[in-house]
Amino acid sequence: MIVGPSYAEYLLAGTAMILFTYLGPLCVAYFLLLLSIAGIPGISHPISIAIEVLGALEILFYFVWFLPYRAYLQRRRPLSGPLARDMRRRLFYRQLGHVADMETYLSKWHHGAQFSDIRRDNLQSWLLWALFERDGDPGEDAAEVDEYIEAIERKCGFRFQTGSGVAVPLRLAFDPVQMRHRSLLFYMMVGFLDTVTATILRLRGFKFYRQPRGRFFTVFPPRLQTVLATSASASPQLSYYYRPPAPSPSSTSPSHRPVLFLHGVGIGLAAYLPWLLFFAPPEAAILIPEFLPVSSRICAPLPPTLDLIRSLSAILTQQDLRDAVLVAHSFGTFLLSPLLSDPDMANRVSAIVPVDPVCLLLHLPETAYNFTRSRPPSGERGAEWQLRFVGTDPGISYTFSRRLRWHEHILWGEQLLDRARGWRATVVVGGRDSIIDPAAVANERSDESDAGWLASKERWTGREELELIYLAHLDHGHTILGHDGMRVLGEVVKTYTSVESLDSVESASTAGTPQ
Repeated sequence: MIVGPSYAEYLLAGTAMILFTYLGPLCVAYFLLLLSIAGIPGISHPISIAIEVLGALEILFYFVWFLPYRAYLQRRRPLSGPLARDMRRRLFYRQLGHVADMETYLSKWHHGAQFSDIRRDNLQSWLLWALFERDGDPGEDAAEVDEYIEAIERKCGFRFQTGSGVAVPLRLAFDPVQMRHRSLLFYMMVGFLDTVTATILRLRGFKFYRQPRGRFFTVFPPRLQTVLATSASASPQLSYYYRPPAPSPSSTSPSHRPVLFLHGVGIGLAAYLPWLLFFAPPEAAILIPEFLPVSSRICAPLPPTLDLIRSLSAILTQQDLRDAVLVAHSFGTFLLSPLLSDPDMANRVSAIVPVDPVCLLLHLPETAYNFTRSRPPSGERGAEWQLRFVGTDPGISYTFSRRLRWHEHILWGEQLLDRARGWRATVVVGGRDSIIDPAAVANERSDESDAGWLASKERWTGREELELIYLAHLDHGHTILGHDGMRVLGEVVKTYTSVESLDSVESASTAGTPQ
């Protein structure tokens, strides 16, 4: 459920978040309060005994699992690999050219510190993480780091003081992982929804391709489909669902291109059921890989990006899918840049639909700061509290802090304009997005005025190489999980999957090209 703006939704979601986080202490408080009021008869009532047993299990779960697991994740080293110097320089100057407000930019990369509190040593520490993927003294790279700091000073028109100020740079790979406990009740709910989702998808024609059965005990809550499914995924690292295309009555070839759907963080595919069942093109084949580490599961972390792309390639080969429409939501958009950079995968794509694209302008601090650090102010929208709850899930927070390298996952606007491959792309953004900067993403498309891109939903045709749909009234997640967003996205994907639709665009484009 995505929390809407109403007070009732906010209250309901807030109550659920408190229960899912503090159920054990609440049961203990109930026991002590009832003991003080009603004595032994009160705490020996069958209902009281059930609550007390639940509380005991929750407390045991916290001390036996969560505390050791948290310590284990904090010790795990982040993914790393040295970048060549020329790559570092290109990255630095490219991202610097995309920063409009340096004061806000640097402030947010330093946990919202006052600009005057940032010193050269703070910048040095931040740059060592962002470009060199290491901590400590710059050593032989001191001259290069100084060059970057001087470039920042020229852009700011300000010379930073030497030493280290009170500002603390945000360095996801080296900072403590920001995670919070989840109750057993929460995991039981996730497991129940997982089973219901698997059943509904099976009834609607989706087939589940499992990981090796030996991994059944490595995922919690346990997944019955891992034992019951007869077909194995081509990749042991990813399970997935696949629905074959509907047969075409007039031709042996499919009438619609397939859809490759990359989901976002949360509770897995359960949240996407309404879109998959009622708004996704019913004639098109749909393939949905599962990213369990960002789906509120206790399991092994995501593999390195290169291995993940190889796994996706193996899965698409297993189903012989080509010319696919790539739909990615939120976290799923992190895979767009490495996926489109892989020749085999890029050749399988005909159209791209990034929704809530956290990968665009990833060098800006909004995504990292808003999702992992910011606290919604008192009285703020319930959706932002919900996103904060999701962001502190152990598996999700660990993935963002230790498994993602921004320079691997950042997607530049021009990557969506590969004329040699003939992609069509539509970026879908919510104007009230509380994670990314929607105005910055919209302006990345072109130099049009606000009035131009605010009207983009009405002007969308599906015929341009790169288009934007800016849904001004929607927050992060509502663009695919809310009714208005589902309807709009359904129309976009329906247009792109139609073989006749894209073929006519390509024919017109070819006819208009000078020979």
